[in-house]
Amino acid sequence: MAERKLIDLNTLGLLLGALAALWIPHLTRIPIWLTLMMLAIVAWRWMLHRKGLALPGALLRGTLVLGVFTVVLLDMAGPGQSVEVFVALLLSGFVLKLLELKTLEDLSRLAVMLFLLPATQFLFSQEIALAGFTVLQVLLLLALLNSTVQEPDPRSFRTVTSMLVYALPVMLLLFVLVPRTGPLWGMPAPGGNGASTGISDEMSPGDISRLGQSTELAFRVGFEGATPAPESLYWRGLVLDSFDGRTWRRSERRPSRRQALERPRPSDREAELLDYELIMEPHNETWLFALSPLHDFPSDSWQLPDYSLHADRRVTQRSRFALQSEADAGRLPASGLSGPLEHALRLPDESNERARELAAQWRADASSDQDYVEGILRHFNEADFHYTLSPPALGRNAIDEFLFETRSGFCGHYAETLVFLLRTAGIPARVVVGYQGGERNPFEDYVMVYQYNAHAWAEVWIEGQGWSRVDPTMAVAPERIESGAEAWLAGQEIELGGDSGLLQRYRNLPLVNALRLRLDSFDYLWSRWVINYDGQRQLQFLDRLAGVGDMGGIIRLFVLSSAALLSAFLLLLLLSGRIHWRRQDPARSLYRKFEVMARRNGCQAEAGEVPGDIVRRLGELRPDLEPAAGRLVAQFNRLYFGPPMTSAERKSALHSMQGELAWLRQRSRGRFSRRQSCNDNPVSQTRP
Repeated sequence: MAERKLIDLNTLGLLLGALAALWIPHLTRIPIWLTLMMLAIVAWRWMLHRKGLALPGALLRGTLVLGVFTVVLLDMAGPGQSVEVFVALLLSGFVLKLLELKTLEDLSRLAVMLFLLPATQFLFSQEIALAGFTVLQVLLLLALLNSTVQEPDPRSFRTVTSMLVYALPVMLLLFVLVPRTGPLWGMPAPGGNGASTGISDEMSPGDISRLGQSTELAFRVGFEGATPAPESLYWRGLVLDSFDGRTWRRSERRPSRRQALERPRPSDREAELLDYELIMEPHNETWLFALSPLHDFPSDSWQLPDYSLHADRRVTQRSRFALQSEADAGRLPASGLSGPLEHALRLPDESNERARELAAQWRADASSDQDYVEGILRHFNEADFHYTLSPPALGRNAIDEFLFETRSGFCGHYAETLVFLLRTAGIPARVVVGYQGGERNPFEDYVMVYQYNAHAWAEVWIEGQGWSRVDPTMAVAPERIESGAEAWLAGQEIELGGDSGLLQRYRNLPLVNALRLRLDSFDYLWSRWVINYDGQRQLQFLDRLAGVGDMGGIIRLFVLSSAALLSAFLLLLLLSGRIHWRRQDPARSLYRKFEVMARRNGCQAEAGEVPGDIVRRLGELRPDLEPAAGRLVAQFNRLYFGPPMTSAERKSALHSMQGELAWLRQRSRGRFSRRQSCNDNPVSQTRP
């Protein structure tokens, strides 16, 4: 039985380094106590190896595994945490495996299983930086697998790197041409069921002001034509039409697809249409953000009667949606009324009495609903109102306190106050939350919408016109709308937070800002062409590239591309000297044909024989063939072992071999009984 090789110190160090690289992306998702425990186990295993001590017994190992798994389940298990628990158990199991690894054979099996771990990090994020780190992880695992057959050294890393480089064209071909299908099964969304960041389905005035200081990315939008001006980019999210005196909510808390509007029909007025691509960041909810009114949206999304857009599933990863909207008109089609308007008139009883009295006075002085709306906006513009991200706290009668005392607030304060005053006067109105504006990235010509672009505005029902947008922020801080949140924030002493806060803080420096935009453009291309390379985009890309628009064409293109790639790969190996295209020597080819002829006549060549031995044994069985066979072998020995020959002499010798071989083949046909064999001849068996 072959001796089993034990794991050496260098290989163990490579294994521990690979495990560390696989653990790093999950540090923020794994409890700190579990990370510390795993570090202790790694240090224990290293010490045992350095001192040559025995590994722990089966009882101790089993106790550790049972204890760690039990504590992980008790500490982490909860609603929406199944993915995190699965990853924690998987990582812990692989680290605990260190306590029973002894031989390189054990290590090779573990190294193969470890290739599962890089995929787990993409359950939580699909950032391009994470993909780059995954390449390092794969290189470490390939080097680890390679170390099970040879000693790890710097050359082994060069070997596995070249393996990965050779695999890249194949990977690219498979990625581009293999038909894109939906997932065969679904995974529960990481991180629970609540929204991770961004707009929620209820609003208190301070909520949006907190988002106004966050640099987290909400979504990106690429337009097919020219990018509209920032002041026309109102990204509609949710409509909040229920007010309890403090918080605005949706009257339908759990809308379903059964309530969806029919597909939008062309407007009765001529309008410019905008085609654009929305790439949503994961926010773990179903609602999407789009310009209204919509004219087209994907089949896996639907629109409520309030014109808010929803996806069939929660957005738990970056997702692409192709949309078409009407260029900003500030109002929805008159057909947007579905059902009675009572929801847009309800107010809680006995609250904000001073605001109610003021609304009654203004309504009596106004000549029309439109005149009443314009009067409120004039009041916001002419009175001492301020637009700020740090408004003072408000009490139970928030509308009264804002109108008559603090007069400082963010967009949510102005929107809810306007809607309250409109409803008090009997005019249907509602609050809309979403995002406004966005920053254009010149490198790839798309719009970046951040959480600080979060915005709230009002919609008012004007008879004969339908729902019209009224944004009171324009009356208080028009620069916030016209120049965008970025320009407005640049003039405020506000500490921005979020992962990109440092680059945002120094965006006034040209080099820093260029770096920020360039990095984001790389991430945008990664999201567009890798993460969201779905079946629709595949057909569009291949149709534009090679005129292929159906499955049959994709299969033909795949076969042709595979053949071209294989040919290029073989040519590269030939040029690099990895393989050699050798033409077979004519003399050796003739001699091998002679061996075949001799074998058919019962003389099988044996190991260690020289050509003359075959001739002698063949002559014992077929004396008539021996002279010609001897002449053929003599010419072969002359060509291979004799002095150098001229071209004419070599040609003559080859011609002689061909003639002798032809004569031998002709003479040997039908003259040999297969019951005889020169290998069975007693004389041949007794030769030295």
